[in-house]
Amino acid sequence: MFCGFRADLLELAASQDFDRIAAYSTDVASIHKTIVCLVPKGEFSRFRIPEGQIPGLRESGGYVRFELEGLMRYSQEGLVFGALPIERRW
Repeated sequence: MFCGFRADLLELAASQDFDRIAAYSTDVASIHKTIVCLVPKGEFSRFRIPEGQIPGLRESGGYVRFELEGLMRYSQEGLVFGALPIERRW
């Protein structure tokens, strides 16, 4: 599962433009996306995903990097969420 928010909303938060944050609204959409995941190696091991299950998985500097695809939904309030399935082969 993925949960995040739009980059333009992050920029408003960083600038602390509270009036624009309160008034924020954007188009609603559903888009098939590829999400790049970067997870600490120790945390990734807790997922209990069998080796070879995720193609293109790379380990570097104590992190595990991989890509997952899924339908992301964009809310009017700037939230982004959706399922990033891993096909079960075990």
